[in-house]
Amino acid sequence: MLDWSLRGESEAVSVALIDDEYLFFAFSGEQDNLVGFSVRSRKLVKDYFAKYHDNLWRAARPLTSEVLSGGRAT
Repeated sequence: MLDWSLRGESEAVSVALIDDEYLFFAFSGEQDNLVGFSVRSRKLVKDYFAKYHDNLWRAARPLTSEVLSGGRAT
């Protein structure tokens, strides 16, 4: 699980690395509206976002059994 805290009035932004060439950006909009776009760039993925993604997940911790069971302690 990755602790994700938003500060202030920031909107949620999700970045998905689809493969070594494609990124997908998704933004939360007003009234539960989700918008996004894709970018095709091996250089951008390799030189920036793959490293960014790896750094984020190095800080992740395993999910607890409670989270995995949908909130029921096991």
